[in-house]
Amino acid sequence: MKLSHYFYKTADTKKDNALYIAETLPLRDRYMSDVHVKLYAKELDSFKGSSSLKSALLYIGGGLEHHSLSRYHQCHTELPRSSAVVKSQIGYVAHKYALLIGNIDYLSINANACASAMHAIYEAQKLINKEDYDEVFIVGEEWVEPNELLLYKQLGIGITCSDGFVVARFEKYPRNYRIRKPLFHKATWLFHQESACLNFSKAGYAKVLQNYVNDHIDVVKTHGTGTDNNNEAEDGAIADILGDLPKLYYKQSIGHSQGVSALLEICVSLDDKTLINKNILALASGLGNFYGGVLYRRDI
Repeated sequence: MKLSHYFYKTADTKKDNALYIAETLPLRDRYMSDVHVKLYAKELDSFKGSSSLKSALLYIGGGLEHHSLSRYHQCHTELPRSSAVVKSQIGYVAHKYALLIGNIDYLSINANACASAMHAIYEAQKLINKEDYDEVFIVGEEWVEPNELLLYKQLGIGITCSDGFVVARFEKYPRNYRIRKPLFHKATWLFHQESACLNFSKAGYAKVLQNYVNDHIDVVKTHGTGTDNNNEAEDGAIADILGDLPKLYYKQSIGHSQGVSALLEICVSLDDKTLINKNILALASGLGNFYGGVLYRRDI
């Protein structure tokens, strides 16, 4: 499948040991999705479903909390009186983006923690290749919020949490395809049981990498959290299965945008001219022992 159009915003402002999208900071007492729809109205208008095509929308839910509203607003902050509580619900948010894009035949929410975006790519591949969808839109958004920071503090995990926003449109790869767009294939998704939900192992990553041993890979875009556990597991598996390959670690510069990170970082890599004509393998993992990967390439 091809990635025909994408838009993203990475965090650009550091505050209290986290990274934020600066233009959202004065608006954090509002609902995240409402803010993004308003700030990026022009860009979102360029993503429209076609009435002549079979279209799907996948919303990246990220690290959802059971029966919690805190992901979408600050609990300690008084919300505007005109703001309905239903706006905090992820079903409402996904539905809003479906209406915004229009002509959607299939809607799903991918809530697989920090690997959610990778699962969305995996699901997009299935919809296009096996269920004959013409186009699949993926929308992902993340704001740093207190419960998220508290979680990593309590667990003693030293990552830099960050905001992120990304929208992408994947399409079928037609036989008469001439215009060069980034191509994606061989998305992989699996579960590998670890001793705890937040543990990651070399064996887990190796289970994904085994699917790519016969592929030509120039660069690996790592999940790359920077933590000892993940780095040892991921880098060790790459070395064992694929050998000594160049690796990309985007979270060092733009922070960890949780559920949207895989797709957001893929888009960042696609705008890097030094990576044109490179075969890139992206990896992701998430709380719950989720693992995934996808191969992609941007030709000149």
